Amino acid sequence: MDNKRFQNSTTLATGSQASRIMNQTEKLPGRKGRTSGPYDKILLPMKFVEFVSICDKDLAKFISENQLLSSTHRIKKFSQMVAKEIPKDIEELNDNYLDDLNDYLYEYMLTGGIPKIVDEKLKTNNIEADLYTEYLNGIKGDWQELKKKETLLQQFCSAIIESYGSSTNWDNLRKSAQLSGWATAQDYGLTLKEMLVTTIIQRYGEKKKIPLIAKDKKFYFHDPFYLHIFNSWLGSKDPFSLAEEYLSDEIRKSSVVEGVVADHLIRWAFTLSENKHGFDYGNQLMFWKDDKNREVDFVLYQQDKFEFPIEVKFRNKVDTRELGGLTSFLDTTGVKSGLVLSKNELDERKDYLFVPTSVFLMFI
Repeated sequence: MDNKRFQNSTTLATGSQASRIMNQTEKLPGRKGRTSGPYDKILLPMKFVEFVSICDKDLAKFISENQLLSSTHRIKKFSQMVAKEIPKDIEELNDNYLDDLNDYLYEYMLTGGIPKIVDEKLKTNNIEADLYTEYLNGIKGDWQELKKKETLLQQFCSAIIESYGSSTNWDNLRKSAQLSGWATAQDYGLTLKEMLVTTIIQRYGEKKKIPLIAKDKKFYFHDPFYLHIFNSWLGSKDPFSLAEEYLSDEIRKSSVVEGVVADHLIRWAFTLSENKHGFDYGNQLMFWKDDKNREVDFVLYQQDKFEFPIEVKFRNKVDTRELGGLTSFLDTTGVKSGLVLSKNELDERKDYLFVPTSVFLMFI
């Protein structure tokens, strides 16, 4: 590298183990050149808006004409939502495409954003069992390379699925997975996070604006297909049929939607961050709970800019009496308004902006 042969170029490093690749890049201090953006860029599964753009020509045209892949445009629209305003193109998308977007969101909950899986589903309207096995074996291979037990991985991921969408702690996961100690549960949880299989959302400390890492936390899979991979590992049915069965339950479907929102908010926090070199989503996306256990699903925090509470209520009708956690957060922090991600409602109310989840996901 000293002879400048790699000047003005980007190196694409590939491999089966994400955590190993990222750890190796840390061993190159002072040898990566200079860049205004982050040195290391991770190629993640498709976002929902990218998924929609390859599924629907009309919506692909709308995405292009309204610059929904432009960070500058999306930041402007998000700022309007933080100010409790409904952008005009959100109204247009809601009025003309909501049913289609909700259908695509269901499809995204089945496939996630992994191109090979999406392609299979688009071509055959099915996902063969061997693809679930292929991706599971990849994860299991990484796990074994780290000298960890495969059986305990199955039990630990089962515990995550059981608590999906709910706050929990290392000791509860230890008990559910029948592990030897909470430190083992912590090791497994942090390892899966490094492997980009799961995300960990910490509880928000509203006084100091920091994550309360000793408190309960929430676990989600980075991509909904990972959930179906592990759920099929636990069952004996055809994996695709099992995924459809899993999403037929409205409570579980809502939790999967919540996981999709978590993943997209992490990406959005990165887009908004001014310090992309040192980005850590744990300091910018959290959940909140008051002393009466009333909860807010997500708090997106940007220092000196905003702290924005977001509640996911993926159902046909949202009763404002269900928003006690959001009301408590506004009262406790003095924040002026929050966002409720509904299934069908687009509305501006006294303290909240209601936006359909599938529409919101098109803008972050």
